[in-house]
Amino acid sequence: MSEDFLQIACANWIKAQMQHFDDIVGFHVPNGGLRNKKVGAKLKAMGVMAGVADLIILTNQPAIVFIELKTKKGRQQPTQKVFQDKVESLGFDYHIIKGDNPFQVVAELERILKQYRGDLR
Repeated sequence: MSEDFLQIACANWIKAQMQHFDDIVGFHVPNGGLRNKKVGAKLKAMGVMAGVADLIILTNQPAIVFIELKTKKGRQQPTQKVFQDKVESLGFDYHIIKGDNPFQVVAELERILKQYRGDLR
């Protein structure tokens, strides 16, 4: 199981929530992936930052929640730890969800987000 597959499962759940409820907006910042040097330099100049969380979710509490997805064997990169420390020092919540089963990962995402939403779904 890859992190990409887990991310797609979570993105599909977030999209469904956004279609049915007004209390949540979520998105992915596409920082990863292979790029040639020219594209990489352009993206860096445009503000791409290493280590940004996989998902950024805004809710009506109001809250901004950062979610990092990892497989069971996955580990945070040093740049991800730096980003987490910065986000938390600014008072925002950062969660790491680990797992290999996309259903369990989505269930954990839903469990985490319940505390940030106006009424429990």
